Amino acid sequence: MLVPYADPSKGWIWREFFDSGEYGLGLLSTEINRGKELPGNAVTFDAVLPTEALDVSRKYPNRVFIYERDGGALFANTQTSDGSRIYARAEELVIGFVATVGNYDYLYKWIFREDGTFGFESELHGLILNRTIADTACQVCAAQIQDGPGVYVAEGDQRFGTLVSPQILGVYHQHWINLRMDFDIDDPVNAVKEVNTKQIPFDAETNAKGRAFTIEQTVFGKEEEAERNLEPASNRTWVVYNPAVKSPLGHPAGYAVEPGGNTLSSLAPERFGEDTSFTQRHFWATKYDPEQLYASGKYPNQAPDGYKDSSSDTRTTTSRFTRKTSSFGTVSGSLTSPSRKIIRSCRRAEWA
Repeated sequence: MLVPYADPSKGWIWREFFDSGEYGLGLLSTEINRGKELPGNAVTFDAVLPTEALDVSRKYPNRVFIYERDGGALFANTQTSDGSRIYARAEELVIGFVATVGNYDYLYKWIFREDGTFGFESELHGLILNRTIADTACQVCAAQIQDGPGVYVAEGDQRFGTLVSPQILGVYHQHWINLRMDFDIDDPVNAVKEVNTKQIPFDAETNAKGRAFTIEQTVFGKEEEAERNLEPASNRTWVVYNPAVKSPLGHPAGYAVEPGGNTLSSLAPERFGEDTSFTQRHFWATKYDPEQLYASGKYPNQAPDGYKDSSSDTRTTTSRFTRKTSSFGTVSGSLTSPSRKIIRSCRRAEWA
């Protein structure tokens, strides 16, 4: 996870935190209890973690939780001919933990569903990081009220944050979370493809209404090809599948990765290749390599000067144990309340 702050001034330019790699989400996990932060049906488990000296730690009480929750409608259908109806409620299994890193509390949850799909949710609680300035009122708000329609960008101290109290600025920043998923669908040899909706050009004879569209599927051959970003206009998704295991209709078994809400990295393209680069693409697919398990490297706070990394332009993505990572971010700092916020970022994977 990376948290880069927008303010480039001398006192803030260094604030680019690897909350996981620099501090350790496990070591900074916090106790969470049934009937308080968790629903009444939750069960919690203690954790034992290695210390920095590689000794076995004391027990960390109530660190991992598990519970079931209502998942809405699993299936529903009404036959209009006779009014008959079938329906089923869904139950979801939730497994997660909480880590308190400085001013933020991160709640991570894996969601497993009865229809075979699973997802990931994150909630961000706590306090935003602020700085003091001389201003006592919102600069842009005053201009908008006075001048009406137009484009407004704050100047001076308010350019990189939102005034949350007189002389207190909540600095804009992003939270980037990267998930690594090692797929082994029906045997170790898996492949990856991208799926995009493609509009058919208007034609007076073959597409007279101009609404025809189809699905375009691109199978990745090399890792470099599989560095991808979201594309809402084409409803872009990705599928990890086993080309050797097919249904009676010929469809290969696989999981489709359906992106949730996201944003673009605030990092300049010139920084691509640094240990922060996992934020600059939303999707990566690479061949499994035990030496490449972490998106920002094993030791992100000890990378040497001039460190660069990249995907291979020759190594194939169709291999034993395909590894996929997904990055998603949220933008913070524009808050109506300076004390608390909740952000949910979801990734959903389903059978293809």
